[in-house]
Amino acid sequence: MVAVDCDANKAIAGKYGVQGFPTIKLFGETKSSPIAYEGAREAPAIVNWALGQATSVVKARLSGKKSGGESGSKGSKPKAKPNTDSESGGKKHVITLTPDNFDSLVFSGETPWMVEYYAPWCGHCKNLAPEWAAAAESMAGDGVRFGAVDADKHKDLGARFGVKGFPTIKMFEASAKSDSDAKDYNGPRDASGLTAAAAKLAEASPSAPAITQIVSQAVWDEVCKKVCLAVVLPHILDDGASKRTARLDILKEVAGKLRGKPIKVVWWEIGTQEKMEVGLGASMPPQAFAVATEKAVFAAHKGAVDIKSLGDFAKSITGSIKGASPLPKSLDINSAFVASEPWDGKDGVAPKVDEDPLDL
Repeated sequence: MVAVDCDANKAIAGKYGVQGFPTIKLFGETKSSPIAYEGAREAPAIVNWALGQATSVVKARLSGKKSGGESGSKGSKPKAKPNTDSESGGKKHVITLTPDNFDSLVFSGETPWMVEYYAPWCGHCKNLAPEWAAAAESMAGDGVRFGAVDADKHKDLGARFGVKGFPTIKMFEASAKSDSDAKDYNGPRDASGLTAAAAKLAEASPSAPAITQIVSQAVWDEVCKKVCLAVVLPHILDDGASKRTARLDILKEVAGKLRGKPIKVVWWEIGTQEKMEVGLGASMPPQAFAVATEKAVFAAHKGAVDIKSLGDFAKSITGSIKGASPLPKSLDINSAFVASEPWDGKDGVAPKVDEDPLDL
């Protein structure tokens, strides 16, 4: 291992594409194209990576092939065409950020952001892409948005935030108003680690977590891909606006405790989704159920629909639904919901009843 003073040896730095300090490169089989190291700056991580690269070289020589690795440095860009399927930008729950929309979205003051700066040719970025997309999907509706910047295409946007290697991940709290508010993310780069970091950002956010009223099959299909805590609420004529609002506040608090977990909180008014109500056995609202769409199983909550009881029930089903029963064969969860009107936040209005005059 050697160290180069790139400030005193600018020619060497330029030759090998060094654009920031410290930069670590491994000169392996192909000396003219060193491999950039972009992992943790700790001895164990560096040693493990170097041993892995050395093993690759040995195996390649034994097989008679040339070894090589993908570089994360802009100075040693592979000639292969970008694999757009493995890029982070443009995924369903990942917002593509550009100079035109970055400030208006990230600095809006409405929600926290996790932002990845990547390059289409970067091997580490391609490895991160599915993990980034999975974390974004897990946090959908939970108060954190995931963005991606093609910093190879938008170099000025990357330079604004001191991006010197790919991928770089920055975190922005909801209160972020300027570039200096960006914080480096140096944690695990898998879906679990990214989701955990995003959940912490969400906890500090003033925005309430999402709860969803089920008003169609499409809404259920979008929100309840895995597991949902489904709550059937009383009719608005029985509750009134103030009592319903209080019930929804309870659901929001429970949803806040579930941020980052693979479970979403949904609700509907009794009588609007009769097929599901019959299938679940809902007749005395408020009632709560855990429903796993893919496995077509459910479990009824036996306790009160309050913060503690409902929260404990929800936490117990984040991995699997304990004591689950199959949904009735007569209930097709893929076509169980009908279109209904979303609640307008007002008290209900009783229907008028025509009274015939008494016959005298």
